Amino acid sequence: MDRLPQSRAGVMVDEARHKRADGWASPLARAPVAPGVRALQARRRTLLRRICTRVAAIPAGARYAAAIVLIVHLIVATWIVPQPQPGRILAAKVEALTTDARPELIIAGDSRAACHVVPAVLADELGMPVDAIANIARPVCGPAAVLAGFRAYRARFADHPILVLSAAPWCVNDRPAYLTQAINDETLWSASLLERFRLVSVRRALNATMLPEKALLGRFSDRPARVQVAERGYYPLDAKLDSRAETHLEQVKRTEDFWYVGAKPEGIRWRILEESLRGLLAEGARVVLLDPPSHPALVDAIAKSAHGPVADEYRSALHVMAQRLDVPILSYELDDFARAVHPDEIYADYGHLNRAGAELLSRRLAADLRRMMAQHAVTPPAPDDLPTR
Repeated sequence: MDRLPQSRAGVMVDEARHKRADGWASPLARAPVAPGVRALQARRRTLLRRICTRVAAIPAGARYAAAIVLIVHLIVATWIVPQPQPGRILAAKVEALTTDARPELIIAGDSRAACHVVPAVLADELGMPVDAIANIARPVCGPAAVLAGFRAYRARFADHPILVLSAAPWCVNDRPAYLTQAINDETLWSASLLERFRLVSVRRALNATMLPEKALLGRFSDRPARVQVAERGYYPLDAKLDSRAETHLEQVKRTEDFWYVGAKPEGIRWRILEESLRGLLAEGARVVLLDPPSHPALVDAIAKSAHGPVADEYRSALHVMAQRLDVPILSYELDDFARAVHPDEIYADYGHLNRAGAELLSRRLAADLRRMMAQHAVTPPAPDDLPTR
């Protein structure tokens, strides 16, 4: 059958190629194909041919080796180590804190949880043995790392422990301006390959594909991480705030960049935060979100800056997500726990309390936890009651 190209508003259509002998014509016969689309399809075919040619030029042995590596990777990532594993330091801290007891109250998250909550004070206020409380928080420990650590050592905790998780804006910042280690391996493991390229460098994104193999080899390592754990995991900061003007500007700028540049509720790490909370709930944890207090000078400076709307949006979205997941959230400002104290006396820097401030906040946290437990506000969810998307 002759091919009968026709012109419709400058678009070439080849109807005959879509017709059968019985005269039936598919809908494609009426679908115009723009010249630009045909050119793009031609370029794709050319690129595919070039790739196939170069692959064919690779020695057969190298192709077989690559195929074996791919198969091994799929086996490890799918069946042997399918879920993110905690880093060595976090794992060592959890092991040290769960050797002699199964904690019923867990403090988890980043450095603000590690420095803000004193287990000994919680134990005194709640009437619990101090061994029943563990502060497993550590610097730049995001929610994906908390889930990995809790899941890996689930049998070492009580059946339905209360887990107080520190939630900070940096956890949902897709592009932190500095401290690239803030996006840790557990977070990258929880992201897709394309999302990794958006979060970190190409080299690190590619290396992250081998995280399952790295975790598997780590199981056979005889080099345990060295972690000094005292005071049930609390990290004390005994310094007082340096409130000089130049220090003030430096801390405000660093916090703005680290917390709010790239922080958005629809971002990659926001999704990972919500999925991590769902995972903790599914593992039986009674999750309580903690929104730690910052120095009033930092709060005022951010409110007056271009990041003020971002900070408001983050806090609003955090409360909406907590309500959707039926997770209680505790947000504190200075007046909530240290009304009669000058802030410079209880802060080591604009984001971290010193020991005096941590003890005050821990007493207030204990009072709120006692109230929530009395009201059964932190009961473990039944499997059928877990929130769905």
